[in-house]
Amino acid sequence: RLVERVVGDAAAGIEDALRARVLELDGERLRFTHPLLASAIAARTLGDRKRSLHERLAAVVSDTEEQARHLALAASGPGARVAAALDDAARQAGARGAGTAAAELAEQALVLTPAGDDEARRRRRLEAADLHFHAGDLERALGVLEGAADEAPHGPARAAVLLRLGRFRAETIGAAEAVAVWREALAEAAGDDELEARIRLRLGEFLRFTEGAEPALVHLEAAVDAAARGDDDDLMCRALAAHALVHFNSGRGIHHEGMDRALALEATLAA
Repeated sequence: RLVERVVGDAAAGIEDALRARVLELDGERLRFTHPLLASAIAARTLGDRKRSLHERLAAVVSDTEEQARHLALAASGPGARVAAALDDAARQAGARGAGTAAAELAEQALVLTPAGDDEARRRRRLEAADLHFHAGDLERALGVLEGAADEAPHGPARAAVLLRLGRFRAETIGAAEAVAVWREALAEAAGDDELEARIRLRLGEFLRFTEGAEPALVHLEAAVDAAARGDDDDLMCRALAAHALVHFNSGRGIHHEGMDRALALEATLAA
């Protein structure tokens, strides 16, 4: 039925192909009787003709992911509408636990992002990297992020990429490499309190193991100060708790004021 809806008036040719044993039916599924026949048809279906078929398929299929894939194959070049459809499909694939499929769709959205839309390009790079990371393809996640770091302009946009890149390097290479990336990110984050707090929080959490409590506490205290200048209660709670933990582990005793504030914030977040 799907094929008939796509080919329209040419549907009568399906019966001819079935009688000639070019095609065969498997329930509702049409397939070629021999792989060489399929290859021959595919080799002749090129350019505008192939894109037209995918465009018609996109118009009749109901599944979001399948529709987005057909729209991408129908596209003759980048376009905001198709890239947005691929975004939706990637989110749907991720929600059903298909991490690899979601990452592929996100990368296709990146490829089809119009050249002048730098903000969308950066966002899609970060989303694709996160999806590859969660799907277990750490090498591909690193490759996508390193490309994003090269593309991003200096300042908070690049700092946001480096914050993620440090996390991925911590998982794949080691803490020392991650700390170096986060220090570079901190230099780029000037003027963005939330980014500064997130970067300093990461530095504090790792420096306690690589360089000791003193440099870790310097960054964690600064993370609390930067978070206080923003309005992200979850970030503030995490910064306070991390500072209190390192304060205690360094032999300075319980930081009652910080822990009380963190617990009070945690109670409001849980509610």
